[in-house]
Amino acid sequence: MYRLDLRNFKGVAPKRHSRLLDATYADAVTDAKLWDGTLRNFPCPTVHCETGATVQTITPLPGCECLTWPERVHLARDCGLVFWTGDGMPQMATESGLCAGESCRWCIPCPDKAPDLAYTPCTTDKAIYVSYAHTRLVQVGGRVFESALSPPTGMIPVCEGEPVTVSGLNNPHGCAAGYRIYRAESGIKTGALDTPANNAWMLVGESSASQFVDEFRDCEPATPLLHEHGCPPDDLHHLHITESGVMVGLSGAELWYTLPGDPMTWSRNRRRMIRAEWGKPLALSVHKDDVYVLTDHMPVHYRLALSDAGPQLQRNLIPKHLPIASLTSLSSGYQGVVYASDSGLVMLNGGQAQVISSPWFNRDQWRRLDPASIVGAVHDEAYVMASSVDAFLFEFGDGVFADNGNTNLIGLDLGGRIVGADAMYSDDALYWAKGGVVYRWDWEAMPVGNHKDPEVQPEDQGECCPFFYRPAIEDKNGSATYTAAEVHMRPGSEVTFRYYDVDCREPVLVDEEVRTDCEPFRLTDCRRTEDSRIELSGCGIVDSVTLGTSLQALRLR
Repeated sequence: MYRLDLRNFKGVAPKRHSRLLDATYADAVTDAKLWDGTLRNFPCPTVHCETGATVQTITPLPGCECLTWPERVHLARDCGLVFWTGDGMPQMATESGLCAGESCRWCIPCPDKAPDLAYTPCTTDKAIYVSYAHTRLVQVGGRVFESALSPPTGMIPVCEGEPVTVSGLNNPHGCAAGYRIYRAESGIKTGALDTPANNAWMLVGESSASQFVDEFRDCEPATPLLHEHGCPPDDLHHLHITESGVMVGLSGAELWYTLPGDPMTWSRNRRRMIRAEWGKPLALSVHKDDVYVLTDHMPVHYRLALSDAGPQLQRNLIPKHLPIASLTSLSSGYQGVVYASDSGLVMLNGGQAQVISSPWFNRDQWRRLDPASIVGAVHDEAYVMASSVDAFLFEFGDGVFADNGNTNLIGLDLGGRIVGADAMYSDDALYWAKGGVVYRWDWEAMPVGNHKDPEVQPEDQGECCPFFYRPAIEDKNGSATYTAAEVHMRPGSEVTFRYYDVDCREPVLVDEEVRTDCEPFRLTDCRRTEDSRIELSGCGIVDSVTLGTSLQALRLR
């Protein structure tokens, strides 16, 4: 008896027929979880929250699980604080404050004039010459940030120990926390400069009032970063933070970055120009310490390294025409950065770019998916993408090479909830927004059980999003006529088996069986394999499907 066993189910068949000899690839597959080679349905997504309005960005935080934005916002979390761009001026807040709608402007404007001084001039030969400057302080949560230094006063002669009153201080910032007062003395004044160098300043105190009295008591050297403090550009966008703690973002045609661990060290000395011949910079993403600028022409890669002189960016052009087609498709995770180009789905890893969708979609097929509408996110070693017309889960294989047998492409519908999504985000689960509703999808959710016990379909599993699977069968016994079949499934499963005649015309359904057990059954009409096809749909766990030329032989097997 000829028998065809379908097992070790895989995703959509790449356009390489030799691979079909290794496993059961699909001609079409939707909502099927194929992690271990079995055929099972994914859990359905659940409604996470409803906003009633179009959502462009999802950024859930602890205690604020439905934080959404009608604009495209880029958010970075650092030591309990949140910094974001895209919603007007760059802003910062505590996580709880952001949930309550409380925030401050990120920039701390530098004082535009020197402080006023009141003192008694010293006319003896014991006079020392001093100069004063100040900074503004801002407190957000438990962290205090400092502005750049004000213009200094001129050198004044004072007798040692005589007080000097520093006044005229003002701090218009919404999260103002006071001032720091700095003094430079003639003993460390260099050359004939009218004002001291940055490294000559001594911190003499802090004040929350608009004036401060310096009585020449204890002081300490100013932080070496005093002259590094600066504001992010007002038009900063695509904010990210690298593994080394360096914040990066785009402003116009420039890449800006900070010193590690200090979000107040934006400076014109730390920026890189994206040349016109490389393309117009549209987006930015990071993976560990690799920074990628995506343009309308080619990707530009920067490798970040830290040194005593600060962050160093080593540029590496990726000379491939791979313009980003959708800003909402950009996501970082697994082995690099993934985004949708007009040529296909691209993965950037180090200085390499690879079109990982090419085994499944040629350029024309890819463009039919409307890549400009794609939203996507990397989650749990897979990339989920949804466009205006379709949705897929791309399960990464080892190395994600085009000929890798561990890579799966699986269609998604999930009850009509995902196609046409507006925004997507990966956290403890996958979140996306569609039509003012935010959905949460945890595809790894499953009942708890002992590994020694057989896995069964739970009786109360809630709503079922049934899988659909149509194998791309390559049978060496193509002339065999199969008259019986059996579906090997776990207890609690319910599967519909369909058998079609596809001989030179539209498929005609010739048999449909609803199966809840593993008993063999006879096909009411039979065709040779080359003239037929089968489909499976339902909820549960299917280990294999067997087609045979004899019902009796299947029963005796």
